[in-house]
Amino acid sequence: MGDYFKPWRRKIGVLTLVLACVFAAGWVRSPFVQDTFIFPFGMPSSLMLVSGSDRLIMAMFHIETDEAIPTRLWTSEKASTMSWHWNFAGTTLTTSFPDHAFSVGDMDFGIRNTNVAAQWCQLPHWTLVVPLTLLSVYLLLSQPRKREVSATISAEERSES
Repeated sequence: MGDYFKPWRRKIGVLTLVLACVFAAGWVRSPFVQDTFIFPFGMPSSLMLVSGSDRLIMAMFHIETDEAIPTRLWTSEKASTMSWHWNFAGTTLTTSFPDHAFSVGDMDFGIRNTNVAAQWCQLPHWTLVVPLTLLSVYLLLSQPRKREVSATISAEERSES
């Protein structure tokens, strides 16, 4: 069993299977609950993932402000419509996303002395779960190729003898 996980393809297969399971859990949960994950990196930019209504939205935000930026990394609420509520500087900002399965867009908006620019895309969960699952099945269950280098060397050694 220890030799089974020696090739890199097996390790990558396990990683893709774990990713497929994470996205599948989001897919099963999304009709009932809308989860929002925010990953800040290098202020004032952040990556936001919203899972709800059988869709996954990935958005890249760039915020220019003089005020403190909220650092809440995860929220969960009852799924109704694909929208994102942001409490900032005493104002609640609501951003709604279109009700299409596949879409890409950008938005710019401002409140007081704050400007927000975002680029986003949304897609159904199955577009990630199915390919990742198939890739992991291939990587985990396919047989490694036989090396033919040793066969050619032994044939050359026989011809020399």
